[in-house]
Amino acid sequence: MPDLRPSIKIHAVGLAILFCATLAFVAIDRTEQIAVRVFFGFFDIGISIVLLYAYRKEATLAHDHMAVGGIVTAIKTRPRGQRRIKYRFVALNGLEYTGKSDWRRQINTGAEIVILYKPLEPTVNQPLRRFLFHSFQTDGA
Repeated sequence: MPDLRPSIKIHAVGLAILFCATLAFVAIDRTEQIAVRVFFGFFDIGISIVLLYAYRKEATLAHDHMAVGGIVTAIKTRPRGQRRIKYRFVALNGLEYTGKSDWRRQINTGAEIVILYKPLEPTVNQPLRRFLFHSFQTDGA
C-alpha cells in the first residue's frame, strides 16, 4: 500500500460548522416559542456531538494509520436503498479484524477496498472512501 497523506476538506468542516451555528441561531432567536427553542437547542447539541465524534475518529485515523486491503464480506441494503457493508482485513500483527460501514456506491461481495486502521488498535478502522472531513493523496501525487 502506498503512503497516504491526509488533508482536511475545508468545505466539509465549514459546512458542518455553518449547520451547527444555524441551528444554534434558530434556537436562540425564537424567544417567544420555548418549544421551538428547546427542540432546536437539543437538536443542535446532538448533531454537534455526532459531528465532533466523527471528526475526532477521522483525525485519529488520518494522522496515525496503516493502510491495508480489505475484502467486503457482506452487503445489507437498508430502507431507501442505503447500503451497509461488512468487511475484513489482516493487520500488521497478522490477526484478522472486521468492521462495518455505510456505503453509497455500488459494490459487490468479495470486492477489495482500502481500510485505514490504528496500528496499535486495529479495531479502530474505517474504509478510505468513508472519510467525511479528510481526503488522502499518495506521496508524489
